[in-house]
Amino acid sequence: MSSTDLPTGSLSASSLTESLPTFAELWEDNSALLRTIIEESEDAIFAKDVDGRYLIINSAGARAAGKTIATMVGRTDTEIFPPDLANEIRTDDVAVIDSGRSYSFENTIIFNQSPHIFHSIKMPYHNAEGEIVGIIGIARDITELKRAETSQRLLAKIGEVLSTSLDYEERLTKLAQLAVPHLADWCGVDILTETNLVQRVAVAHTDPSKLALADELYHRYPPDWSQPTGAALVLQTGQAQIYPQITAEMIEAAARDAEQLRLLRAINIRSVMIVPLTAREKTFGVMTFIWAESDRQYDQNDLALAEEIARRAAIAIDNARLYKGERNARREAELTAQRITSMQSVTAALSEAITPLDVAQVVLERGLVILTADSGILSLVDESNTYLEILHSFGYDQQRLKPWQRFPITANLPMAEIIYTGQPVFMETLDNLAERYPEWAKNRISDHNSLAALPLVVEGRVIGSISLSFVQPRTFSAETRKFMINLARQCAQALERARLYQAEKEARSQAEAAQQRLALMTEINERNRLAQELHDTVAQALGYLNLKMSMALMQLDQGHLSEIQESLQELKQIIGETYTDVREEIFNLRNSAVPGGHFLETLQEYVAKYKRFYDLDVQLIQTGDASRFKFPDEVGIQLIRTIQEALINIRKHAQVDEAVIFLSHIDNHIQIRIEDQGRGFDVNPSPTQSASSFGLQIMQERIEKVGGRLEIESEPGEGTRITLHYSF
Repeated sequence: MSSTDLPTGSLSASSLTESLPTFAELWEDNSALLRTIIEESEDAIFAKDVDGRYLIINSAGARAAGKTIATMVGRTDTEIFPPDLANEIRTDDVAVIDSGRSYSFENTIIFNQSPHIFHSIKMPYHNAEGEIVGIIGIARDITELKRAETSQRLLAKIGEVLSTSLDYEERLTKLAQLAVPHLADWCGVDILTETNLVQRVAVAHTDPSKLALADELYHRYPPDWSQPTGAALVLQTGQAQIYPQITAEMIEAAARDAEQLRLLRAINIRSVMIVPLTAREKTFGVMTFIWAESDRQYDQNDLALAEEIARRAAIAIDNARLYKGERNARREAELTAQRITSMQSVTAALSEAITPLDVAQVVLERGLVILTADSGILSLVDESNTYLEILHSFGYDQQRLKPWQRFPITANLPMAEIIYTGQPVFMETLDNLAERYPEWAKNRISDHNSLAALPLVVEGRVIGSISLSFVQPRTFSAETRKFMINLARQCAQALERARLYQAEKEARSQAEAAQQRLALMTEINERNRLAQELHDTVAQALGYLNLKMSMALMQLDQGHLSEIQESLQELKQIIGETYTDVREEIFNLRNSAVPGGHFLETLQEYVAKYKRFYDLDVQLIQTGDASRFKFPDEVGIQLIRTIQEALINIRKHAQVDEAVIFLSHIDNHIQIRIEDQGRGFDVNPSPTQSASSFGLQIMQERIEKVGGRLEIESEPGEGTRITLHYSF
């Protein structure tokens, strides 16, 4: 148990009594909010009285204790947990109650022979008189976090041990000692020697005095490494084995005689893990981990840690063996290091390659140098998935290569074979080329003597192949083959990135072109609308002005001064109305081309200006969530323009000085309604009225263009209602 003093500023007696009289009262009140908070939490939440009885505990807390809510409420920890744990928890509770402060604690609870560590925060709570009447707590299972921390510390120590000496037996002894008691009570290491014999090189126990027991068992009953069980099976297959629970029956079945049974029982094996020591795809030993006196059981997390320890140990052992090995082994290691550096260079170059051809050039021209190949071909499967097409080649006579620029993936060629098998082809000699690939042998494009062909695989799909040729016969070691496969993998990933980049670039280009076309169509439609507006207002007004001016001149010639005065008054009125129309059109154009994301702000600003500039009192009423009124730019523009058209019609034709705009939404359906109580009109006009309905047609087209719908309701003398519908 550990505790930490926590600040209690936000948990004073007054604040708790004001907002939380007691958890029990709130629970009895069936507070839905409290029940939701407590019951849905993945952390354990509980409340106890001063005697330690549980007043409340949620399902997560009951599960953590291995109980049910019903079996815990009303009981104390002494009635629920083992004595040591119950006393520890009670001591923590008393510290909180006595101090009146909040603390954090860590407690360990054993479930199914596996320890779980809980971090809890406990605080006092008070009654209405400010007296401490119990504690409130929240606890979280931090076992995995602690396990991860312990594992990291253990791995760090193991890393230090494995790097301190070139004597791998000494390092393995220290490694086994580190494994106990963190991961085992017993830990042993067996190594396959260069003479193919298995040797016990290390054994450790939490009590060193018991090592003699293990030594006696090992020498009197040495393991049979030919058996398909236990450590022998792991050494044979390279696959780890875990036995979470070792029963008495299993011990009896494993014993060869009564004496071995006695020794096995003395070791007290309860749970076992056996993991392989594997490096460079070769298993050359095993590590055995045993829980005994601790009476714990291994799980998959323990196995993963053990495998990581074994992996690091195997690498260290293998490196030590390589260091002490023959000269050619050291050269191979140096070559591997060089290739890793080269691969990093290739990877960096591939990250800058934009097109598939760029990728092919990097892989072939740099890969040939790294692998000392003389020529190479990179081919890709076509869109029909029936042909291979050469994307790039290097080191070949282009004339001899022409017949192979495009060939079926069913062709009897190494580059085609790997497309449907997904497996690389390595030919260290071409002596049997004619027998295996007669067509390729008949039309060889080079006189090379070794060949490697590798599939380019992306997410399990073969997209092409790389073929490398060598003038001199080559032996493809396991390391070289692995490097080639990694190179092909890097190439395939880079090709896929380049393909996606090109596709994205084309899609973006198409989207930009579509946007330009849309903008052009919008501009054309706007011009047509503006032309119609000018025709219906300014042009007709100018025509009428011209007619009235001619009549006025005739009246002037005839000396009809009173009639001239009337004509001039009418001319003045028409000029004023025309000026208003033109100014309104300019005003609308300036206030419509705004981003759809600022629709509501733009509309509010427009309505405010409209009320100031024109004799129309427009009320804007918005209900619901304002964030719902955010649209794509084109949608926002068309909605604004449609509202503007509606207000123009009201000002010109409704013969009212008031209008209302209602904004509302139901889920993702937006509704904008413009109403007036004016003179209205017939929504089914006669042919003679079709010109006056042009504005309504424009409004209809605007809304339909962005996927919306326009609804018009009006009757002569009954006002007009125009509703815009739009759904996301």
